[in-house]
Amino acid sequence: MYGPDAGFQMCYWKQWKKIKTKYDNLIKHGIDNFKAWEYANTRKGYWRISNSPILTVTFTKTRLKNLGYLSFTERYAQVAKFLTNRRIPNGTYGGVRGR
Repeated sequence: MYGPDAGFQMCYWKQWKKIKTKYDNLIKHGIDNFKAWEYANTRKGYWRISNSPILTVTFTKTRLKNLGYLSFTERYAQVAKFLTNRRIPNGTYGGVRGR
């Protein structure tokens, strides 16, 4: 349903709070004037607009990688190797009754 980078797109869209900021940044990223104005003035929520065609074109994986962000799957791959084969304490020490 939503792409793996929708969270980053939502964060950026939320960071550009004002309509003028959204419009200027969309123009800067290569969106034409009419579409930029149309999307900057949308009343849809942050999460819904994060998977829109405009933001999908604006925030590509290469652009996010150049900004220093990893996709969620890349980050999970980094963290998952540390989480495997770990003993997770369950609160009982030395027996059934925890003595």
